Amino acid sequence: QPRIDRVERNGNQSQLFFTAVAGQAYAVQFCDILSLTNNWTTLTNISAPPETTNLVVTDIASAGQRFYRLSTQ
Repeated sequence: QPRIDRVERNGNQSQLFFTAVAGQAYAVQFCDILSLTNNWTTLTNISAPPETTNLVVTDIASAGQRFYRLSTQ
């Protein structure tokens, strides 16, 4: 199960840090409100890297609060 290692917020930008495993593609998704019927929106899709590497995804969020999830594809 992939996981976001940490999130850093700077002004209206959030940076999500995670380790991408070689040969595995990922999707980073977000939603502004957690509920039983979440509507997750894809922030970005990440192609499978040739070797394991640390990645940073930046989100320029308009909402004051945002939830993120990382999944494999």
